[in-house]
Amino acid sequence: MKKVWIHMGYPKCFSTSLQKAFFEKHPEITYGGMGVGDHLSYANNGLEFVFQSLLQHANKPFFDRNSKEAKNIVDEFVNSTNQITVFSLETLVFPFSSLDFETITERIKLLFEGYEIHILLVIREQLGFLKSLYGEFLRMGYPETFSNFIQWVWSYRDRNFWELLNYPQVYDFLKQSFGDTNIHLQFFETWKSNPEIEINESISQLLGITNKNLPIWNDNPSLTKQEQANLLHVNQEFRRGMGEHVLFPYLNHLNRTSLERLESGYSSEEIFENILTKRLALNKMRRIPQQPFEDFYKLRAPSDDIIKRMQQEWKITNQQLMDELGTIPKVYLS
Repeated sequence: MKKVWIHMGYPKCFSTSLQKAFFEKHPEITYGGMGVGDHLSYANNGLEFVFQSLLQHANKPFFDRNSKEAKNIVDEFVNSTNQITVFSLETLVFPFSSLDFETITERIKLLFEGYEIHILLVIREQLGFLKSLYGEFLRMGYPETFSNFIQWVWSYRDRNFWELLNYPQVYDFLKQSFGDTNIHLQFFETWKSNPEIEINESISQLLGITNKNLPIWNDNPSLTKQEQANLLHVNQEFRRGMGEHVLFPYLNHLNRTSLERLESGYSSEEIFENILTKRLALNKMRRIPQQPFEDFYKLRAPSDDIIKRMQQEWKITNQQLMDELGTIPKVYLS
């Protein structure tokens, strides 16, 4: 049975570096995407449709009508090579869609039926992850303070990504779905000390390929506190992306292939409007006077109490992960 590797996430855990600096560049990998040639593209439009529409967003009737074609697209690509086949999309485990993680997992199993599926999962200590994710939300137009963000995560945990921060729960679910030995967990903190050495060594060993000591770079560095403070000010003054109405997706550029298939009539400028406005906002962020940032992550009530309750829960679940794996970075238990 042919082996297929799928890097599912998490976001803000070297995902862009893996895609652009490793998977795309390694000569022993046949890489399907995303990030083939640019930051958005796949090896072909069919695969982009599979990953960006069918796996993440399509409702059941639309998925069912297109699943046979999608299976053929996957089979044609995987069987076109004798090399290791890799796909990567960091929002498969952390979906920005109406579909839950369990539904996405079932669709992966269906479209990759007949292959030995191996899952690469990179996790990050939860509070550090939320701070980095908040910065990414600011890029996408989020107009609320970090305090309000934390309160939202806690208050709407019945419907948002909160459960995905329970790492042993996610890990065990994936093992049940794909097999105990097919889930490969890596830690952001281990790689962070020396990404070039750690990523080359660990991923080459996992995939059973030659360590080429590829240069590892970061095309998407996190914003500084100063930049985040300015961008928050811009977002509050100039509504865009996440600050717009809920009916228009703030990641609409990722829907470009499905919009073309659906004969949407949207122009290229309309599809990429969120990218254009993000660039304008980032430029404005750099030009305006520096906004206060010394206490940028300081939490006010009730978020200051909420974060303590979050950390209590994470300490319990991270201990469960420690018991299961035998060792994890100390920051997960502190």
